[in-house]
Amino acid sequence: MALNNPNPEGLVPRLKELGEQFGHNDPQSKYLEASDHEGIFKPHAFPEQTADLGEVRMNYAVVGSESNPALLLIPGQTESWWGYENAMRLLSESYQVYAVDLRGQGRSTWTPGRYSLDNFGNDLVRFIDIVIKRPVIVSGLSSGGVMSAWMSAFAKPGQVLAAVYEDPPLFASELTPAIGQSVRQTIAGPMFRIWHKWLGPQWSIANEDGMHGAMAHELPSWVAKALTAIMAETKTAPFQGPVPELREYDPEWGDAFWNGRVALTCDHQSMLQHVKVPVLFTHHFRRVDADSGNLVGALSDAQIAHVRRLVEGAGNSFAYRSFPKMPHSMHEHDPICYVTAVTEWLEEKGLGRAVRPSPDQLPKKRASEDNEAPDLSKVAPPTVRPDGVWNLTVQTPVGKQTVKLTARSEGNKMSGDLDGGEGKNEITEGTIDGSSVFWKATIKKPVKVKISYKAKIEGDTMTGTAKTPLLPTINFSGTRVVAPPAAES
Repeated sequence: MALNNPNPEGLVPRLKELGEQFGHNDPQSKYLEASDHEGIFKPHAFPEQTADLGEVRMNYAVVGSESNPALLLIPGQTESWWGYENAMRLLSESYQVYAVDLRGQGRSTWTPGRYSLDNFGNDLVRFIDIVIKRPVIVSGLSSGGVMSAWMSAFAKPGQVLAAVYEDPPLFASELTPAIGQSVRQTIAGPMFRIWHKWLGPQWSIANEDGMHGAMAHELPSWVAKALTAIMAETKTAPFQGPVPELREYDPEWGDAFWNGRVALTCDHQSMLQHVKVPVLFTHHFRRVDADSGNLVGALSDAQIAHVRRLVEGAGNSFAYRSFPKMPHSMHEHDPICYVTAVTEWLEEKGLGRAVRPSPDQLPKKRASEDNEAPDLSKVAPPTVRPDGVWNLTVQTPVGKQTVKLTARSEGNKMSGDLDGGEGKNEITEGTIDGSSVFWKATIKKPVKVKISYKAKIEGDTMTGTAKTPLLPTINFSGTRVVAPPAAES
């Protein structure tokens, strides 16, 4: 074979084979743009825009005057930019606010095999250069908080003025952390594994029913107890629901954390030693499971103490605010508390005016209409009788729960009670509309909450959904085990 042969025997076919194996024509390596799955998205309060950063197109929204300091908001895992909508309304009084979707979130490009802290961070560096074009304050939640730490350490000189870390899993989202529990010793890690297994990278499997079923038998027992504790103490769901939040998230993200790929070239210890700006850290609900030693929350008190040592050791001020009853996402659960805490600290640093918002500045919460009882004057005559005793199985995020429903009817009205083991709970607003039934009931454990139910009856079988402010829509089904009394002739 001659030297410098431009086509040595077998090389071209082999290169073609490799190109087919690893190229973007492979469904599991093909980058996805918003236009490839447009049906999963919904309109939001602020207009969305797209910036071409080279490898990815980054989706974002902006509100507020250019004359105010620039504030960049980075959402957490499974969240999209619009989780910040209410906080953005309040912050725009004193800041020009940008909220983004990272790669693999929302309308930004989904990039199989390319999820890492360094790639996320370099996207944000480009975004500041191309779109914001001036120094910024950065604030991120959860994994977005880890990215806020990355930006405070590795952004271009002068790009970042200050950083807010909102309950970030520093060290606790690594596979082999320098201190404390790893991602596999947290409540989040097993959830990431299940999402990736049952939904697949880029939703290539999309088995939501299998995912819900797996919660009952694939989650470690300590996780189920921990999720219940979070709901009881914070009065919120520990994770967002499957639609639309999880639909706008590439489950490969979670696998990158579970298997350690995301931080392979960026360990948290080294990153925090390079922080160069003032930091505000908000630390929310957390505890260590007494039996397993595993972490319930984003990071432990020992881990935050180490974060502080590293940031201060690098010559920066570090402000710590503890909110032990606050759920993971302060900015979504309590935007007034979030905006107050962040902007008061920024004012102390000479970076804008504090915002002191009031509840009337937020839009009124609209009750979901999906499971609302219909107007009795407009319902169809009943074609079923719900009367009798039903054994229902409810699929919750912490496993299956058996509930006994005792029902009575009169015309289009339904009454009775539910018993899930904590005592009877009277049903209210019971309505029969043709073959459908609607009712509400207030449960008392693990936390007091009103649940709306909607179901179809076919013979002695009932299937339906239940909705509550604390959890995503959950499915239930069951059979009638005690027949109703015979109708009077």
